[in-house]
Amino acid sequence: MSFSYRHLTSFVTVARFGTITRAAEVLNVSQPALTQTIRALEDLVEIPLFDRNAKGVSLTRAGAEFIPIARRLISEMDDALGDLRGFAQIRRGRVAVAGLPSLTCRFLPSVVARFSRSYPNLHTIIYDGLTSSVEEKVLRGECDFGLTCPLGEHGKLYKEHVGDDDLELICHKQHPLATVERVTWRMICDYKFIGLSHQSSTRTFVDRAFASVGRVVDPSYEVGHITTVGGIVAEGLGVTVVPRMTRVLINQPNIIFRRIEEPVVGRQIYLIRQPDRSLSPAAQLLWDMIREESVTTVV
Repeated sequence: MSFSYRHLTSFVTVARFGTITRAAEVLNVSQPALTQTIRALEDLVEIPLFDRNAKGVSLTRAGAEFIPIARRLISEMDDALGDLRGFAQIRRGRVAVAGLPSLTCRFLPSVVARFSRSYPNLHTIIYDGLTSSVEEKVLRGECDFGLTCPLGEHGKLYKEHVGDDDLELICHKQHPLATVERVTWRMICDYKFIGLSHQSSTRTFVDRAFASVGRVVDPSYEVGHITTVGGIVAEGLGVTVVPRMTRVLINQPNIIFRRIEEPVVGRQIYLIRQPDRSLSPAAQLLWDMIREESVTTVV
């Protein structure tokens, strides 16, 4: 058995008033109960903390040495309890979120901004990365939850659908497809194609779309980041397909965006978290705010 908050506060209060009677009144306990608590504490530390006399009690040398220690421990416990209450009441704390760059560049910051205005003492950390990186950060507990486009059924994660994002063609404004009103996946196959790396969830969706029309496209260029794709397309070196929400990342005046039909293909956006781990109150609040706002409304 170790001493408790009750032991400490009882000891400090008795030392302050020098009498069990007055200390019991302040603590709102009976005199026998307070006496028993003090004796239990003395048994724990194995040394008398008070000398008893007819007028009351006085600290022994050991008791006088223990007073500053007890006060410090009480202060630390009070601070810890205050932090815990603030955490539970969403007055303080930290939320870490991982997401795909296309989602962390505009949509997620817009929600976090509203979240921060409502709860200015909460600290939000945003990590961006590819799908595998987002999932790993959530699985390892480095992030409270993630916002991503899972490539398959990940049995270790709970996921909740929060939006959709269509894939679009991007090409140079002087490219032949720039003037075509209805672009199809078969048309795209006739031109040099710029592919994202296989680590990108977009690459998986694009390859599936080509396969659905019986085609396999061998990219003339393969890159890792959307911004690099935009630069290559802006130089007229080929065409590519990207999610509509990546428009904000591709700031190139020479680029044209075109809707793709036959078929229209999109990616599904999910919130993910560990299934057997409860979110903190602050993280749950941000999760709910993201869930309530349509992802496709902020593009």
